[in-house]
Amino acid sequence: AAAGCLGVLVIWPTVAEPVKRIPLSLSQGVQIANAQPSHRKVEGPETPTRRHVLAPRVSGAIAKFVWDNTASDVRIFSPHPHEVTAATGRPNASGPVDHLNLVPFDGPEYVDVLHFLEPGAVQRREFAYVHTTDVWVESLPRHAQLWLNEPSYFTLLARDGAQALYRIERAFLRLDSVYAPGSFEALRGAVPASTSVYLTPGVESNVGARFATIRLAMALPHVQLLGSLDLHGVYLLTRLPNQVRPLDGETPDLVVMPAWGLAPSAFAVGHREPIWWNDELAVYAPADAISGLIDSLPGQFSVDLSEVIVRDDSIAFRADFTNRAADLWVGQDWLVTVGDGSPWAFPKEFESDARHKGRQWFAGQVVPSDDAVSYRYKFDPRAGQLSVEDESGRPAPVASSGGGLAPGIWTLGVRLRQEWHEAAFIPVMKIVVGESGDVSYEVFEGELSGRLAE
Repeated sequence: AAAGCLGVLVIWPTVAEPVKRIPLSLSQGVQIANAQPSHRKVEGPETPTRRHVLAPRVSGAIAKFVWDNTASDVRIFSPHPHEVTAATGRPNASGPVDHLNLVPFDGPEYVDVLHFLEPGAVQRREFAYVHTTDVWVESLPRHAQLWLNEPSYFTLLARDGAQALYRIERAFLRLDSVYAPGSFEALRGAVPASTSVYLTPGVESNVGARFATIRLAMALPHVQLLGSLDLHGVYLLTRLPNQVRPLDGETPDLVVMPAWGLAPSAFAVGHREPIWWNDELAVYAPADAISGLIDSLPGQFSVDLSEVIVRDDSIAFRADFTNRAADLWVGQDWLVTVGDGSPWAFPKEFESDARHKGRQWFAGQVVPSDDAVSYRYKFDPRAGQLSVEDESGRPAPVASSGGGLAPGIWTLGVRLRQEWHEAAFIPVMKIVVGESGDVSYEVFEGELSGRLAE
């Protein structure tokens, strides 16, 4: 009994105060104003609860102005949306329009405002105010900076050092501006409702491209999406408006590929430049469904096949290599991958680290150098052999792994490697092995150029 009384005396002061606060908390709800941002940097992996530690990036004066002068449900754009929500209690408006999700995920409209201050995206997301920092303003295009300084478009309400708060005026929302070439608004405006868009297997090979593909799908709710779309890790609480269905042998109007790492070799000459791209994705129009919306970037490594001879189900060819980015890769090899069911046989199998998965591997001959080099090869896919002519002109087999190819559709490509990752994969030919063992080839013509992942 004495021990019990002692326990009560020790424990009760600890629990009494929180217990008394329970009725108050239930009556008033969650008070975000009491949540203080952490000043301590947290290292290590994300916690199982996916808690995000927020740095104090919002001026106290700005936060107070918002508290005192704006409605509780107003939408405020900020380059630091989560911090603004924590400091002011106003709703976080960075997520996708009409799509609720459990973890922070920027929607296409928010991204357009963040990079371009796009009027259409501002209106679509129903932003009423803009919280700015000098660093963010300097990152905007010049015309967007001029918009911010135009009083008829934005009214300055408060400033504290490098931060400011503006009210968005109706004149800005009615602004008839030309879409920024790399914006989702530009792509949305250029793509008709009858368009079919194929999401290639490569866009699901890494987290960045996969999330970017989900964002693109949300920006194009009116098109037919083909292929597959992995929503794992996004935890959407609402469904996408346009459901994705298998390709089933169709030829789509637009094709979505990773912006870096995979060369669009299988497209016809003249269709290998994307009509639209950003840091993660590139959109191609293999049948001229839409003209280009943005200038493309030059390739950094290219291979050109010539003097092609097919004999006894094997193929001989000459490959000319041109390198413009020797600092972005350390080695080269050859890989035969499984192709998808599209007319272009895009590689569809990947390792856990996003590298293309090969059924046949062959050692490479090209090293990082600014010099253009050329080699003659002979490839026998059924035997699983690749040979290269040495200095005397005699064929010499190269190291390999994997046996002969089974019936199916395959892609032979040049792979550039970084230390542990893949810098680029450039397909050079499509290989079809029939059930009877006969082999046919489709060699991709012209210069096949790839943009290397950094």
